[in-house]
Amino acid sequence: MHTYDFFSNTIELNQVKLIIQTAGYHDNAFVYDRLAGNGGYRADGDTAMYLLNLQRAATKLKIKVRISSPNGALSVRDDGTPYSLSFTMSEATVNAMQGYSLVAFKGVKSPGTPPGGAVPVTWFSTTDFITTNTLNWTEDYEAYASLQAFVPKGQIDSSNSQPITIGESMQVADSGIGTVVSSGQPNAISVQNMSNRSFTCGISQAPDIGGAAQPICAFNLMGGMLDIIIPEEKVFLMFASGTVDTGVVLERSLSRGILVDLTGVESRAGISYDSNNGWSWGGFSWGQQFPANYALAPLLVDTSQSEVRALPGRRLALAA
Repeated sequence: MHTYDFFSNTIELNQVKLIIQTAGYHDNAFVYDRLAGNGGYRADGDTAMYLLNLQRAATKLKIKVRISSPNGALSVRDDGTPYSLSFTMSEATVNAMQGYSLVAFKGVKSPGTPPGGAVPVTWFSTTDFITTNTLNWTEDYEAYASLQAFVPKGQIDSSNSQPITIGESMQVADSGIGTVVSSGQPNAISVQNMSNRSFTCGISQAPDIGGAAQPICAFNLMGGMLDIIIPEEKVFLMFASGTVDTGVVLERSLSRGILVDLTGVESRAGISYDSNNGWSWGGFSWGQQFPANYALAPLLVDTSQSEVRALPGRRLALAA
């Protein structure tokens, strides 16, 4: 049995079926149920569907929806390692957290980056959450450059971006336009400033398979300099009151958050959240809870000089 969740407070059942049809599948092969809190629909059936195809169909139809699947690792094409992170909440907590946003950050490593030279930015944010929530993504990256300096609570413009993979480098011209070349560090994504002006740069990744890439970090890139960025499979989750945009520089956590390490594995589950007691994960070493007002940059931008493992240097077509 395959399960697909269509998260949206406004989507109708006929739109869910239309997305499935447009993606090339038979909508009558599924049984549909309304998600708790009228947050969308769940489709259950024996047919496996690519999340990438579903999300592309929704984009084509101009239907704003987030699509995920507990079977996500089985439902993507072989475009790169698929990752998933799931957590549960009781119905009481789901109701208590209405008016809040679930916010996710993703970690990177950049050996030797000076203090203040890089910050994490909000990678994913949604007000649509239910009792079981799953984030799916693949190893698919873009590199960006922007003339906009990063400031606390400022939003990064990552629209000037290029698809890139591990081992490649994006060379940024005076205009801010980037060109991707193969001469990069083998285990990293590099961004090289070919001009004498300063930029902000970083990498982006889609937090939902088939969705748009969102920035995960922002680095100072001075004239003639080179920034080396190594993606890490570490995700930080927290809740924040109101609506939080993606690409925003947040210096400190806004509530108790959990850092989940997926290094060497493709999924993490067994995580739960309670509105009063915070995060639970069985006390395993791959998880750690941090209090509100905790500094995020030291947590999510590893600047240590320790040796890092080589990552596969393959191009990944974009896709949580």
